[in-house]
Amino acid sequence: MKIRMKWLVAAIGVVSVAALLWPSAPQNSERQITLVDSAPLDVGDSQPSVTLLTNEFRQNAVATTQENIVLTEAIREQMADVAHAYEANMRFPTYSKPLSTNDWNLLNPRPFVEKAVPLDFDEALSASIVLDHYIVHRDQELPVEVHISGAQQGQWQVRSVTTHIGNDSDDDEPVQLSLKGEQSGKMVYEGKLPTSLFEDIASGEVPLVADIEFSPNEDARVSAIFKLVGTDATLTDIGQSYVEGAHLVIPATFDVEVPGFYRVQANLFDKATGSPISHINTTFMLNKTDNEGVLKVHAVTLRNQGSIGPYVLRDWNITRGPASPGDKTGYGAASEPTYDIEGFDLEVYDDTEYIDAKNQQRLAFLQRMAGIQ
Repeated sequence: MKIRMKWLVAAIGVVSVAALLWPSAPQNSERQITLVDSAPLDVGDSQPSVTLLTNEFRQNAVATTQENIVLTEAIREQMADVAHAYEANMRFPTYSKPLSTNDWNLLNPRPFVEKAVPLDFDEALSASIVLDHYIVHRDQELPVEVHISGAQQGQWQVRSVTTHIGNDSDDDEPVQLSLKGEQSGKMVYEGKLPTSLFEDIASGEVPLVADIEFSPNEDARVSAIFKLVGTDATLTDIGQSYVEGAHLVIPATFDVEVPGFYRVQANLFDKATGSPISHINTTFMLNKTDNEGVLKVHAVTLRNQGSIGPYVLRDWNITRGPASPGDKTGYGAASEPTYDIEGFDLEVYDDTEYIDAKNQQRLAFLQRMAGIQ
């Protein structure tokens, strides 16, 4: 850093000298003669002007240098924060990171985002379609809810709510929804779309429409988009968990339709308290004969969360990576939404800490950038 500052001061000196010598440069001589011809130049007054310009340049250069020093220190502090956060996080393997209530994206895999829309005939009314997930498997029934706000206090009464796939209601048989009750000030209507509706629909994004009839004599329509996919593999069974070294090992069995390299993600919760414990993220090859894999949770994560179990495993997100260029991501599903997992006393696990050599190298680099080493 000191060397860079010396170069900067040297550069400022060179520019200052150039500024002093600039009036005597050959290309300006003609301009000076013209000025003398039109208005005599008092040479005695020119030197203070040059001096003032030079002093102003130097002051600006010093100020800029000070700003650069402050900026550099701020960057160092930020890099130090990054290094400390990375050092704390690298204690845990990527396949079993600690889970918290703030990890919304991990707690809500394949999320569907509800969007309430004001109705044209009365902006005090709004409605929305709500699905459990954005990804919908064509071999599973699709639970649907329609939420309506504002109808309880106004003049409008809901007569019926129906849903259908596609923008044209004449293409299929609409599904009638029934009133479930009130929830957070909204009227909730629910129903299920049967798998038969998906048979002739191509995989990909599909529009879902809800038609709402109000009394007296008003209709409204809201829509949403979901992604329809096939099921390349199904999690059919979770075996008896056991301890192996520093790991809680959970065997998993699949019914595989499309062989490939699968990523299995799920969340582990303490069964007694419902507290989030670990996000599991692992990969393995699956085919029709080699259809078993293992999910692992490192003891360092369990000790950090202070949970000995038993546990509950849920929030599944199973995907198959593209096998070749042009191939698309495939999707898997779990036959059950939750599975009970046996736990063990934390003393049963090895005390071996998790260490990754590449993470150590990355940490050393961050620390050098922050000036810690």
